[in-house]
Amino acid sequence: MDNVAWHEHLAFHAELDLEPLCGVIRAALDLPPFEFGSENETEWGLCVLDRVEYNVSMPYEDGTLQAWDDTVPDGCNVGMTLLVGKDHPRAADPAWVVTTLVRGVGQRLAAQLDRAIVYHRTSLPAFGDGFHPHVFRAPDKK
Repeated sequence: MDNVAWHEHLAFHAELDLEPLCGVIRAALDLPPFEFGSENETEWGLCVLDRVEYNVSMPYEDGTLQAWDDTVPDGCNVGMTLLVGKDHPRAADPAWVVTTLVRGVGQRLAAQLDRAIVYHRTSLPAFGDGFHPHVFRAPDKK
């Protein structure tokens, strides 16, 4: 954790199991292959691209994400953390983290998964206590 500048947190609901879900995320974001693992309460997939880690966690029991972090909205069973390394060329640019990285990931996932993606927690000090969750929504289909 010492080499991470930012931890940005998104959450959503998915019906897919973790590995197929990470396959969809990989395609949507043009990521390298995910590595998978598990612990006593959750399974996870992660990959790193350009000094940003994409970490997807899917606990075994409903409500676990909310028990771990009370900012996770009810009904979400997947947490995704974007970890920006201190050695990332934009690590000192909080505007890039929000407007390019988080927004890009949120919008692309919402469109690909056809569901709301909630940006529910930030480590950006510029937001302080004034952070309000943002919901990325799938585009309307006509």
